[in-house]
Amino acid sequence: MKSYELIIFDFDGTLVDTLDDIAYYANQVLGVFGFPQQPVLEVKKSIGSGVHDLLRTLAPSLSSDPSNLEKAVNLFKASYRAKPVIRTDVFQDVRAMLEGPLSNLKKAIVTNKPQDITEQILKELKIGHYFEMTIGIDAGFLPKPDAAATQHVISSLGFLPKQCVFVGDSSVDAFTAKNAGVDFAWVSYGYDNLREIKPLLIFSSPAEWRSLA
Repeated sequence: MKSYELIIFDFDGTLVDTLDDIAYYANQVLGVFGFPQQPVLEVKKSIGSGVHDLLRTLAPSLSSDPSNLEKAVNLFKASYRAKPVIRTDVFQDVRAMLEGPLSNLKKAIVTNKPQDITEQILKELKIGHYFEMTIGIDAGFLPKPDAAATQHVISSLGFLPKQCVFVGDSSVDAFTAKNAGVDFAWVSYGYDNLREIKPLLIFSSPAEWRSLA
């Protein structure tokens, strides 16, 4: 297997299992705006492209009123920000991989989750120190699959695209890797199916990340 020097991770569905908490706060917002509650599996299909897309997908009519959508997004962020870790936790073996086999590799996070909420979760789960950089959706870059945030991480840390791999669970991540010119590794335990996209590597468990070292 090709060796890498920098691993760029997605967050939700890759490093951390946030599904139950996202579903809880999304349904809370839907209730406030008079929309029906959505099952967790339906929320799962909508994670990956940011809060706006999440709520638009769960309640399509929100798109007809931009101001209402913004109110819903702001309510979601405020509620989530107040208590981002209820059932959220790292996936099994993530911590062991970060402090073991991958400890000598540089690591970063590029996510479509809000920057401050991502940093809060990293802090509460005590894993933020494993990563050289974390870039969220509101950190000055366009959301994935735009490659700017990923390219910024690569150049800032002094690497070339060929030295890097992007590890994620979604088609958004796959296109991000392609747009940035880096290899893509798909985690099949995450929240999304890749459909027609063929990743270079497939991991059914974080324990398999040891092969990247």
